[in-house]
Amino acid sequence: MKKPILILSISILSFLLTCFLVVRGKNLAAPAPNFERIYKNDAIRLVRSFEMPFDVLDLKIYDQRFFVLNRSDQQIVELDTMGNVVARWGKRGGAPAEFQHIIGWDVDRQGVYVLDVRRLAITELTFEGSVVAYYPVRSSFVRGHRLAAKHYVLKAMSKDSPRRQAFLLIDISTDSTTVMKSPFPEVPNDIAFDGVFVKNNVGRNFYVSHWASFFFSFDATGKQLYTAETIDRTPPPTILEQSGAMGMDPKATLVNISMSANERHLYILSRARSRAQEDKGAVDLYDVRNGKYEYSFLIPGFKGEYPRIIAVGENQFLAFQGEAIVHYRFQDVRQK
Repeated sequence: MKKPILILSISILSFLLTCFLVVRGKNLAAPAPNFERIYKNDAIRLVRSFEMPFDVLDLKIYDQRFFVLNRSDQQIVELDTMGNVVARWGKRGGAPAEFQHIIGWDVDRQGVYVLDVRRLAITELTFEGSVVAYYPVRSSFVRGHRLAAKHYVLKAMSKDSPRRQAFLLIDISTDSTTVMKSPFPEVPNDIAFDGVFVKNNVGRNFYVSHWASFFFSFDATGKQLYTAETIDRTPPPTILEQSGAMGMDPKATLVNISMSANERHLYILSRARSRAQEDKGAVDLYDVRNGKYEYSFLIPGFKGEYPRIIAVGENQFLAFQGEAIVHYRFQDVRQK
């Protein structure tokens, strides 16, 4: 009589597992197997490199133009393809066109957009440097991102009890604020909200967690389109109590280092795979439409340095390696 009971138990467990996977699949794009990468190493070709006299914090490419966030002087800097500075926006100080601590920025055909955490303000400038608009923000925030014209998302503390990190959607045209639903409800709050926003050249927005193996896509209104897993399926780090405060395990592995996107792919530079030295410069590409993994390519070491920051354009690719910005010509191998 034990055999039918055993078979029935296995059947029930199989049914429950199937239900779990089906429900989970409604929220997550189909995951790629861990560490099984498809390398297309003919994707990039070295063009040139140029040393930077300041501390580079972020890179962007817009309309074949190169932009850099200069952390040393709190400026947005435009470079030509030879690495020469052709324009600067902002500096330390008190006027609206000067910045104290930039934690979010954007560039489009109309100008430059800066979120300053110390001034608690959003500044919109023309390429000529004139201030178009200056918006004080009533909520303190630690990170910000421009979704679209007059729409921003801020990472801040919620006002409910207990207070938690949250994404606040700001419409500066109507001076309204709404709380965005947590993108990763199954991940601890401190881990889920430690990440980076990126936007492609056609207005699709992404948020990629630094520590959890997830990212999500959302539109200009903050509506979530899908959540997907990265190819490195690393468990989230443990939250520990240290000196009376809660924090992440200091031995935790940083999963996603830097991100960029164009109209076809989301590019994620990850260190979770660094079991092999040559893999430290690998970039994984995901389809922006559904989050599906497609392929990877390797960025070679430059003077022994692997990339820390990446930016992609239509056929240009920038990587900050050591103290230099390295310019590559990029070919989307899917188009061949």
